[in-house]
Amino acid sequence: MKSLFVTALLLLCFSCNFTARGGADGAFLVRDIYPGSSSSGPDGMISVNSNVFFRVQYGPGRGVGFWKSDGTPQGTVMLRDHTSPTRFAKFGNLVIFSNGIPYRSDGTEAGTFALSDNVRGGYTFTEASGVLFFEGGTSTWGYELWRSDGTPANTYMVKDINPGTADSYPGSLTNVNGVLFFRATDGVHGLELWKSDGTEAGTVLVKDIVPGTYGSMNTSPYSPYSEFQGQFFFAATDGIHGYELWKSDGTASGTVLLKDINPGPADGFVYQTGEFTKAADPNNDAVEEPDYLEEQ
Repeated sequence: MKSLFVTALLLLCFSCNFTARGGADGAFLVRDIYPGSSSSGPDGMISVNSNVFFRVQYGPGRGVGFWKSDGTPQGTVMLRDHTSPTRFAKFGNLVIFSNGIPYRSDGTEAGTFALSDNVRGGYTFTEASGVLFFEGGTSTWGYELWRSDGTPANTYMVKDINPGTADSYPGSLTNVNGVLFFRATDGVHGLELWKSDGTEAGTVLVKDIVPGTYGSMNTSPYSPYSEFQGQFFFAATDGIHGYELWKSDGTASGTVLLKDINPGPADGFVYQTGEFTKAADPNNDAVEEPDYLEEQ
């Protein structure tokens, strides 16, 4: 949905520029990035500060580059070569992306660089209360929760949740009223619901839904998650019911099974498609609207 909107915004920008120049149908080629009949394949578009940032395979024998455009030929330029950028995200006035390590860009060549050369990852970027969160791994700590303010000096691990070189596998990073909700394992508990305010002390297990090392979110077949009306909605099992729809307000008592959609130990097969959450009943009939997300 977001990609479609950004693409439409980019095309609209181009259309406005073309119309101002007297174009008949509002469409024109901005720049032949990959000259000739070959395609540059622009994708991953994101709009920040009146520019659209994207990646292209821009020429024979060249790597996938990081580009920006203001909708004009002269304003469509490469910022960095051979980056193979993915996972674009907006963070304030910066574009964040990953090519195996986290990068940032302010729209200039000089301002496009790695946030850290020592951490792998950056596959999910989420902002909460002005902090950029992502999962990252090093040979010293394994994959853990990291944070950044957009500068290398202030890019660091939030907490070694699973101590030592073991991974905590942080995932499902979601901003809920300025607090980061996510799933992780500390090695004692399985993959369970955690939250963080960006500090080590404020990064805590919300609830051990399935006691022990198995975890309530270990093998969810679809692993959906979403913020809705100030709460975190996710799929989990408590060991009694199958994978069903849960919600949490960030407290143990407020982390509850919302509805046993498929009664008993069978899964309700809660899943997520784009920005919409759906569910299937025991007869596998799709529920087109998020009926289970109505305000309680």
